[in-house]
Amino acid sequence: MLTILKKNLPYLKALIGLALLAFVLLWVDWSTAFERLGEAKVCWLLLGLGVVFVGLLLKALRWGLLLHHFGVKVAPREVLEAYMAGQALNILLPFRGGEVVRFGLLSIAAPGQAPESASTIVLEKGLDGLAVSVLAGILLLTLPAAPVSPAMAQVLPQAGMLLISLLVLFMILFSVWPVIYRWLRKRYAGRWAGLLTRADEIAMRWRVWLKSPRQVTPVIALTLLIWLIMWATNLVIFQSVELNQGGIAAGMVLALIMVGLLPALMPANIGPFHFFATLALRPFGVPVEQGMAFAILLHAVVTLPTLLIGGAILLLPGRRPRLSDAANI
Repeated sequence: MLTILKKNLPYLKALIGLALLAFVLLWVDWSTAFERLGEAKVCWLLLGLGVVFVGLLLKALRWGLLLHHFGVKVAPREVLEAYMAGQALNILLPFRGGEVVRFGLLSIAAPGQAPESASTIVLEKGLDGLAVSVLAGILLLTLPAAPVSPAMAQVLPQAGMLLISLLVLFMILFSVWPVIYRWLRKRYAGRWAGLLTRADEIAMRWRVWLKSPRQVTPVIALTLLIWLIMWATNLVIFQSVELNQGGIAAGMVLALIMVGLLPALMPANIGPFHFFATLALRPFGVPVEQGMAFAILLHAVVTLPTLLIGGAILLLPGRRPRLSDAANI
């Protein structure tokens, strides 16, 4: 059963993505939605683009700090190029292939340090997972004061508990790694000795990193700032379509989008992104058409800078051979 599910998972994801897209197309009075789009304030959209650009730079900076802490010697330009190229491909592809290319580009720039590079990407995702969990907790504390539907109030606790459970499981596995390592060494001493030794070295680096406030604090601070910027982006785009919703609504949009898009159902998340962004605003009394106008503008503001910068990097002379090599790693 699991084998059949795994084999057909891409088709199932595509079917769900298409269903959400079809629902969005049938859900909205598009003449009214386009009228709302035509009334959007360009100055707020430009401000939103600037905020998103700053957020992208901070994300690349956070990854660069992690690479530095894990001993991956690579130039800041190469970090920025690999990050933006990977993010652009994540948007274009209906799966997380961009992370593979990002890892591959770093492996080319820093040969022999692939495990360390991979561990920083895993840690980056773990930090964002923790941030989603914290955001879900904050929303749960504020939900009684907000007009949120019972269905929405069930989604957030379940999403938050899932992410927290994954983080707790990871920490348990990490804390008992020495025991696991000794058992694996005894069982697979000859065949996997080199790989196990390298894995133990990576685990040791994680422990050293976690015990160093001087290294952990800047990364945690950057993660908090990144998520505040994503939250602020929602508030800015609210203003472009004259939505007078506050921080709780902006947080709800951020939480549902981040959780809803985890499966990467469609290229550029067209359909699912608009569905979850509009759905998040319904409990606050926002008309569907106004919510859809907001979702379309937010999607454009969030994706266009990444696609333009990442696309320019990928199309620069000499980058396509590197991209091909990275995809094959």
